Amino acid sequence: MKPTLFVVGLVLTLAFCETARPQATTGNDIQNKCKQAIHDVENNSPSWSGGICLGFIDGATETHVMWEVFDAHVGKQYPNMDYCLPAGANKNPNPTGSS
Repeated sequence: MKPTLFVVGLVLTLAFCETARPQATTGNDIQNKCKQAIHDVENNSPSWSGGICLGFIDGATETHVMWEVFDAHVGKQYPNMDYCLPAGANKNPNPTGSS
């Protein structure tokens, strides 16, 4: 009886499993999620997409900090690991928030 239950359980488990597939996230995907994050902050309504944006930004920032610390201790061995913002990207075109 126990082997039969085990086999039935295994078959049912495998029947509903889906294989993991790679996901390609584009810049447009991140931009849309970040627009949602801005909307979430303005309306105090958190969402999954907004969280993905904030997590992506946090991960990029932490990685940059990690490379800065690494470069300070070991020397700059990987010069292409830096990133920079395009000119004017950090300027808010609408600082008052009004349209």
